[in-house]
Amino acid sequence: MYKFNLRLNNKFTREIQSILLRNNIIVRHVDKVLRDLIIVETQQEMNFAQFAFVRSVKKTRIGKLLDIPKTNKSNLMKAIPSPNIDLSSLRERGIYGLGSKIAVLDSGHDIESCGEVEMAKNFTSYSNYYDTCGHGSLVITLIKQIIPAAMIYSGKVCIEDDFVDEEDVFRALDWIRELPDVKVINLSLGMDAKCQGDCDLAEKINAMTELGYIIIAAMGNKENSTAHCPACAEGAISVGALDQKGIKVASFSSVGHINSNKPDLVAPGHGVQSFLGRTTPYFGTSFAAPVVTGILGATYNMFKPSANVKQYIIQSCDNLIDEPTIKQGYGKVNLPKLLEVIKHEKNEGKG
Repeated sequence: MYKFNLRLNNKFTREIQSILLRNNIIVRHVDKVLRDLIIVETQQEMNFAQFAFVRSVKKTRIGKLLDIPKTNKSNLMKAIPSPNIDLSSLRERGIYGLGSKIAVLDSGHDIESCGEVEMAKNFTSYSNYYDTCGHGSLVITLIKQIIPAAMIYSGKVCIEDDFVDEEDVFRALDWIRELPDVKVINLSLGMDAKCQGDCDLAEKINAMTELGYIIIAAMGNKENSTAHCPACAEGAISVGALDQKGIKVASFSSVGHINSNKPDLVAPGHGVQSFLGRTTPYFGTSFAAPVVTGILGATYNMFKPSANVKQYIIQSCDNLIDEPTIKQGYGKVNLPKLLEVIKHEKNEGKG
């Protein structure tokens, strides 16, 4: 079977669907944000140029979860991870994420590992939302470490062996659009497709950020490789990882494209999990992204409705010495400084 992303000259119609069906082409997804995008399935390669309503064709891509090494679920059961970030500036202000709603598109969740979530939905061909690899559970737990009172919405988009079908991500993003007041989204996954922010998925990410969504995406874990998609999307807040000491960019953290503005910032991507007195390390940009997600989930309700949240967080970053912009973006996330920037802007607004 083959799957393709089709961009149409106009919106999808029943007439187009009938034509495709007559040619044994099954429509799997009609996008609710990019109204001219559909994903189709065929039993063989197809010449779509024969259809006047098709503007462009791309094969639907397969991505991966962005952790190193592969997360071992047996080490995650009831494990408590350290996000390797000082949360005292939040706790001193009594901030625990009450009222925050966070969507996590990942490998699902395991209640024994990360606790209950507000809602879960499975977008893969597997029968339930259960986390078979532990990656999603760790991401959710990291966010909960920062904002334990937040409501988490878990969308399973990972299939066996950590593979992520692009179609499932499209459908999960549409699902988030149906969830009331869920505006912050964590994507610790990506496609190493040499994309420069001009693909269908990047376009959808950009469209959703224009609608007010805050989308945090992991850069990728391939030394000397460029930003994975959708971290390459201009609208995404793209997060690279710091090294274990937190003073340089991790060697595995993917860099931005030439002339791109990626990554936007870097955050702690190393930590340890503690279970029954034993510790297990974890690292990857997959785990730097939820640190930023947790921070923005904690502060989201403090921003003005029209605020450019991305601009706030990047202007509060600390530049790393002797690290090129293509590796660190605007620098290392600084939570106390972000809180001060927000406070300053609020005071300015009162004047």
